[in-house]
Amino acid sequence: MNSRHSNLSLINQDKPYSLYEALFGKLLTRCQRVAPGHDFRFKNPLYSLHASTIDLCLSMFPWADFRTTKGAVKLHVELNHAGYLPEFVTITEKNIM
Repeated sequence: MNSRHSNLSLINQDKPYSLYEALFGKLLTRCQRVAPGHDFRFKNPLYSLHASTIDLCLSMFPWADFRTTKGAVKLHVELNHAGYLPEFVTITEKNIM
């Protein structure tokens, strides 16, 4: 076993992304049932979009090239203010946006 990797990363390396996508959907549904409301009202639903850069090791993720020695991806989250829960989450290559 390579000591540079944690046990969790070794366990997860062969799992398909659809497993985590399904897990997110189940957790979102569960959280939506118990999410707190808010006192203000809008005619239409209110959403916020946020994007964060996540640095990656370029030697381990060569497809995520960002700079000559750094890798990165971008995490995009759409937040529904009715309950303050994410409605949409995706990860893209850093150089797309």
